[in-house]
Amino acid sequence: MKVGGLGLGRLVPQNISVVTNLDSLSVRILRKFGNVLGNNTCWSIGDGQTANFLYDCWIPEVGPLSNHVLDGSVLPAHLKVADLVDSDGCWNWTVLQTYFTSEVLEYIAMCPPPPVELRVDGCQWKSNGTGKFSVKTAYNSLVPMDGVTVNEDWRVVWDNDLPPRIKHFMWLVMHRKCQTNEERARRNLTNDAGCALCEATQETILHASRDCHGSVAVWSQQCSSTLEEIIRRSKSSIGRIRDAATNKDRLRARLAVRIKWCPPNSGWVKINIDGASNSDGNRSTTAGVIRDSYGNWVAGFKPTTLRYL
Repeated sequence: MKVGGLGLGRLVPQNISVVTNLDSLSVRILRKFGNVLGNNTCWSIGDGQTANFLYDCWIPEVGPLSNHVLDGSVLPAHLKVADLVDSDGCWNWTVLQTYFTSEVLEYIAMCPPPPVELRVDGCQWKSNGTGKFSVKTAYNSLVPMDGVTVNEDWRVVWDNDLPPRIKHFMWLVMHRKCQTNEERARRNLTNDAGCALCEATQETILHASRDCHGSVAVWSQQCSSTLEEIIRRSKSSIGRIRDAATNKDRLRARLAVRIKWCPPNSGWVKINIDGASNSDGNRSTTAGVIRDSYGNWVAGFKPTTLRYL
């Protein structure tokens, strides 16, 4: 929203972020999308049987070792970290010296070779200080905001107490997407791009919101008032809207009350009468029914139509 959107994330990165977690399934997902998410993961080496020696980041300062293999050298892609440990439990320097520079070998030497008896390798999330995965940091890694110009005017549009429909209208104005006649003519929805109120040749957003005589009258009334009066009228309007909404809810609650027939006391009877008249008021009718305390019909009278001259 701070860059002019409606706060809706891009679907593909959002889906990848949601389904990703640092379990066995997500490790495969991370490797599939290694170009976008792999840079945010780092492996904690245990027994070295899970982390890939070349393509997993298990030396944070170096990154994936596949980026540092000497030109013309080809190392099998399926090798795990434990595969480069010799029978004595040391790094297999004979093989490593063939594929990497001395600088990379120094970083490898700073990492102790993985013993077999340690726990399994663990995948950690670098974008979070705790090492735990979160959908938010995963999405931010897929859709980086670095370098994106943040327009503070969007804060004015969204960070206020206005009704949502007004905020959405302001958002449309900022994007120049209001359905003025000029915009409708551009979309071939009309042949007349002029203003229907003042007959201006072009009904632009600026014309409709400021220059049209109807808009001028509204702004003149507001600008001739003091700030205190504008605030007072705004609060009064908000109060009336809230009162109307409250009364509407109360009316709706009254209408929702279920009305049913209540029997009289034992030994008594109840007579219910109903009537109606036409819209002209010169004809009416009435009828009634008598029931006992058990709801049984006792007596009644037929509808009678009366006419008035």
